[in-house]
Amino acid sequence: MARAALALVLVSPLVLASPSLAFAQSSPDPQRIAAAQTLYDAAVADLARGDPAAACPKLEEVVAIEPAGLGARFALASCYERAGRLASAWVTYKLIEAQAARQNQLERRDHAAAAGQALAPRLARLTLEVPAEVRAVADLAVVRDGAKVGAAQWGEALPVDAGAHVVEATAPGRVAWSRTVRIDDGAAITLRLELPAAVAPQPPAPSGRAKVAPSAAPSALKSPANTGFWDAPRGVGVAAGAFGVVALAAGAVSFGTAIDKKRASEPYCSADGRCKVEGFATRVEAVSAGNLATALAVAGGASVAAGALLLFAWPRATTVALSPLGARVEVRF
Repeated sequence: MARAALALVLVSPLVLASPSLAFAQSSPDPQRIAAAQTLYDAAVADLARGDPAAACPKLEEVVAIEPAGLGARFALASCYERAGRLASAWVTYKLIEAQAARQNQLERRDHAAAAGQALAPRLARLTLEVPAEVRAVADLAVVRDGAKVGAAQWGEALPVDAGAHVVEATAPGRVAWSRTVRIDDGAAITLRLELPAAVAPQPPAPSGRAKVAPSAAPSALKSPANTGFWDAPRGVGVAAGAFGVVALAAGAVSFGTAIDKKRASEPYCSADGRCKVEGFATRVEAVSAGNLATALAVAGGASVAAGALLLFAWPRATTVALSPLGARVEVRF
């Protein structure tokens, strides 16, 4: 019986549709008929290979091209069922049932009704619970998998295909709320929507122009010297001075080491710098320590000088006084 039903579904929709309804609207379009038939044949081949995921989109296109073809709808419903999309199959069977009743095709109506009733207990159902405080949000939009869910559907156990579903709630002036829920066939899940948070107000952007009230009296405009901006070089000066002191101290230690090493190597070295094996390594260490001491002394001295310059020579404040007679600049150190 199941094989017979499947064979019925896989027959061309142009054959299953009655002659009075198959492409009977005004003059048939040969290209439209050819496209529908080609897609249908390709979908049948996909199903024969056990690939409903490839077949279902083709059958959806066939139904879109020729909505009156009940055979194509039966094939699409069967494809959905084989792909595990039971809710989509159930909805398609319900559409076939109503369409067949309008066309007085009672056998097809009864077949679609029976198929839909068999699927109903196996459907996954998702209820979107929207609390009162969320409903009160102006221009609230609830979307599931990219499709809007109207207020009439809120609180209803709606059939959905098994798998993951993304639910979003958006409103002007609020941060979008989103949740992903997974559901299996035969399961019933209720998802409670939360109130989308209000978007934090943004501070006004600066105009970029300072307004100065005209006045005959001199007006003082303080430069950034009166702000923390001018404290930064002084901080660098303190750091440079501290580094210089440490470098000088390290240079002094290295200088002392060089002297000690030189004295230790003197019994093995002549006045012209030639050393025996016993004193050669010690004399090399003395020279290296001396070179390091010189480098540290130069670096330390430069850092101390730079720090002193930043600390004592950098201006503490600058004031610009404007008047109709001219301008006056005052720099304080």
